[in-house]
Amino acid sequence: MPLEYPMSDLAGAASPSSASKKEARLLPLLIVTIVGGVLCGLAAAISFAAWGTGLLGTIGGLVVGLLLAWVLPLFLSVRASLALKRQRRPVLLRRLVSLFLVGLIQVTVFIVGFSGLGQGTVTPAGELAAAALPLLGPVPVLGGMLHKVASEGGVVDVSPAPPAGSPTSPDPSTPGPTSTPPEPTPTTTVPALSARAGGRPIGTIAAVATTTDGDLVALRWQLAFGGQTTLSVSSLTAFAALGAPTCVESSSDGSVAVVLAGQQLLQMAPGKDAVAVTALSRGAKVGELEIQTLRDVAIGPGGALLVAIDAFDAKKSAVVQALVASPGDGTAFLVRRGGTAVDNDGAHDGKVPNTTHGYSIKNNDGSGAVVVEEVMLAGADDVGMKLDGAQFVMNPRRLLVGRVDAPRALSELTRTGDDPSGVDNVTLQGFADAVALPDGRVIFDANFAEDGPRGWLFQARLGASVFAVAPELVGKPEAPLGDKAPRTPHLSVEPEGGFAFVNRDGAVVVGTLQRLGEAKVSMLRADALASGVAVGSVARVNTPRLAAGGEWLLARVDVLDTASQRREALVLASSADLLAGKVEVLAIEGAELPLATTTTTTTTTTTTTTKPRIKSLFVLEGHEEPLWGQP
Repeated sequence: MPLEYPMSDLAGAASPSSASKKEARLLPLLIVTIVGGVLCGLAAAISFAAWGTGLLGTIGGLVVGLLLAWVLPLFLSVRASLALKRQRRPVLLRRLVSLFLVGLIQVTVFIVGFSGLGQGTVTPAGELAAAALPLLGPVPVLGGMLHKVASEGGVVDVSPAPPAGSPTSPDPSTPGPTSTPPEPTPTTTVPALSARAGGRPIGTIAAVATTTDGDLVALRWQLAFGGQTTLSVSSLTAFAALGAPTCVESSSDGSVAVVLAGQQLLQMAPGKDAVAVTALSRGAKVGELEIQTLRDVAIGPGGALLVAIDAFDAKKSAVVQALVASPGDGTAFLVRRGGTAVDNDGAHDGKVPNTTHGYSIKNNDGSGAVVVEEVMLAGADDVGMKLDGAQFVMNPRRLLVGRVDAPRALSELTRTGDDPSGVDNVTLQGFADAVALPDGRVIFDANFAEDGPRGWLFQARLGASVFAVAPELVGKPEAPLGDKAPRTPHLSVEPEGGFAFVNRDGAVVVGTLQRLGEAKVSMLRADALASGVAVGSVARVNTPRLAAGGEWLLARVDVLDTASQRREALVLASSADLLAGKVEVLAIEGAELPLATTTTTTTTTTTTTTKPRIKSLFVLEGHEEPLWGQP
């Protein structure tokens, strides 16, 4: 029996040809939708990569961006479509919801990435181009355009390296030759530095240079409020045989202390030549202790001295650490020594009191205020130091604060086990950088006993609690310092709250404590100018010193000259210079010694005129801290 179908059903059924035509019309729309989603996702991923370069690296940021802009929206849209299908929703609604989710997430990723661009001296277009290079760089024409935009936008990290073996290809990890370095050759004239003017003195920086003729010379630069520097040179020839400098410190009034070979202390009053301080040098006796090694020194106005030493105790037949001082008249007295009881609470119950064990003087600006870290033994236990793993092992310690000219009045500021305000559920353990300000505040870096690598920057006053600086930024990516060591190596803080320190990349971070999140990274790759002519570029900042007022920054840097050789130098820059990417060279290895006398040698045939050159420069070496060495 033949089958019969209602005419209405036959009329309502679409013919195969009409269905295929409809699908053919929808195919271009599907292709456009897919291509649009891919391109929008790529733009979102590149913007996220540019923003996340400092946290994840360019490649890491790009991978995470692609996951957020492609994988995540597709995953969520498929889940939403399946959920709507189970609810018997129309196909059109399911597709609209999927497109909405994809577009919303990609736009969100793009906004998050783009809003963080253009911070500092680079442009958003330059950062986006630099982030796109790992993915699109090999594409002909497009790769070249991206590289040009990135270079013009100030992202110099993406500049193509010279061919291997080229004489102009520098290797920052390769030190310069051990022989006498040649004088850097001036090459390109660049725009002038900001204006320098006179004014009241705001700081003194001292250095010791060894010359190519074997001499030892002390250099003192006095910095004026307007940026003008005045240099004085003193010969240390009479002490050159005692060894190389191991510590050089200066006070705000121009007094200078120099330690040679860790054994001999020299002192220079303003405008005077160096004299040996025999009472604070190896072999001298301070009370019952005989000085063996000078570990640290601080000098204040008027020449007051505070020195951390290793000394021999004849009664105990042992070497102990101690703090000794001098008012500047050549005499010395004992301030503190290892083995002295710190806390006597509980001693009547048979408990062994904490005793002092060692001392280190924190970096100071020569104003007279000083911070000393005192290491203690808990009872008689010496646990040593082990800085690896989730928690650090170290002896308890405390920070003492006072003045160089009144060292017996050093008082405890904070110690291991104190609970700071602003960061929850942590206690302090060890201390890295610490700076005492004229208003009584002490700014210091400390790690947490609960998680050794982690820590933060804190401030405190005598008799008051410890407070975290900008606690809202702890652990945040926008913070100029990380919460893991090293955080603020070679920290310098000026009286008004301006600060500077060196980051992991070897650049200097400059900002104010009041606006910690607005700190800027600068000086790295800046043009180094001597007499208005470029002699190279800054390859690394080693130690910064921010002058009072925060306008002027002195720094010990490595300069990569035009011959691809590293030279250590002392440079000066104003805030305007840092923005322009320029620094002024005050002294550099291989150059003629400033204010040096000319030596003329006459033979039967020729007359040779020479000037001593700087063979090595010891300046702003700072005080190394164990917490800086963590990965």
